[in-house]
Amino acid sequence: MFGTMAVAAKRVKVTRHGQTTIPKDLRRKLGIEEGSVLLVEVSGRTIVLRPIPRLEDLAGSLSGYATAEAVKADLDRAREDEDRRKSGSSSSGSSPRMSGPSNAHT
Repeated sequence: MFGTMAVAAKRVKVTRHGQTTIPKDLRRKLGIEEGSVLLVEVSGRTIVLRPIPRLEDLAGSLSGYATAEAVKADLDRAREDEDRRKSGSSSSGSSPRMSGPSNAHT
């Protein structure tokens, strides 16, 4: 597992309040800045800090999956199906299906 992953090891001190500083070069490399939120995980005796991306950073990350028009059409169909279900009308029996790369409109 670690054979293909470059590991950057740095020594840091922990203050009496349990705080530490992430070295500047690692913050830059990972896009961690003031106000960033990190996920703290423990694996055995290892502490792992993972940056949690902001919603703004994810904008467009699924653009290769489907076009905005295809996603809107899927949402409209899902809403119509939900409206029919709530009103007691029977639908065609098919469940809503999200557009994937093979049926995305380009």
